[in-house]
Amino acid sequence: MQYNALGRTGLNVSRVGFGGGGIGQVWGETTRDEAIRSVHKALDLGINYFEVAPADGIITGTGKIEGRYVNVVSHDYTVHGGSSGKVGGLKLARAVTRSIERGMPLVMLLEAGGHRLQDGMN
Repeated sequence: MQYNALGRTGLNVSRVGFGGGGIGQVWGETTRDEAIRSVHKALDLGINYFEVAPADGIITGTGKIEGRYVNVVSHDYTVHGGSSGKVGGLKLARAVTRSIERGMPLVMLLEAGGHRLQDGMN
């Protein structure tokens, strides 16, 4: 697997990522066993970049940094300037909750324009 440096963080991210829309049943049904096998195969191949939840300018995933699993959240500046809407807020809350429940560090990459008030973010 080939990796690229993630800015000046000292982290290396696989050039091939794992898009989680398929296991998130965005395009049809996937069994739990199929999802688990798919993630294990990606890890076996050296993939450490997982994008697991599409929508609303928030990208979430799980990766491995120096042998330790972490949750990663990033605001996608190309979607409404990286501002948070209702769905994005729920995705962020879910990532924080999972980090707490699993004792995993949470890495947040922020480049955002704030909340979208028209989306009920008050």
